[in-house]
Amino acid sequence: MSQQPPTSYQRALRDFQSARQQAVMQQLLERFRGDGAGLLPFDKIKDQLHPTGETIEHGTLESALDKIVGSVARYRDFTRSFLPKHDADLERWAGVRAAVNDIVGMPPIEVYQVGDAYFVKDGNHRVSIARRLASKTITARVTEVKTRVPFAAEDDANEIICKA
Repeated sequence: MSQQPPTSYQRALRDFQSARQQAVMQQLLERFRGDGAGLLPFDKIKDQLHPTGETIEHGTLESALDKIVGSVARYRDFTRSFLPKHDADLERWAGVRAAVNDIVGMPPIEVYQVGDAYFVKDGNHRVSIARRLASKTITARVTEVKTRVPFAAEDDANEIICKA
């Protein structure tokens, strides 16, 4: 006899399906408009902004979710608004979402700060869920990467090229 998943997990599965549908619609609109506003890849952006080699550890802070614009490794897995792009993320996403519902909580994410923007090093699913829950901030361990070229969270890939 198999166990039924807890109610919070069932809700999390439904929420994932809803988020996936929104992601599909968002991607279709982006293609229609010719807008490629996906998550920004940290390494590519960092290189274009000419890092100074200086980093500053800021420790654990509350970071604005709307300033998180990219990812170190998972930039292809989420939309710019951190909606999941792939059905393969179902179990991981739903598990993290259910943990939040069950008050297990979320450990701090890890981010790189460049200008006033953040790139997720660890915690992409937590960012996705926090945005889904309409949170304004998330607890993050912040490492600032100093660059010669200024960068703002509102910048897109074309603006970065022009600034560089």
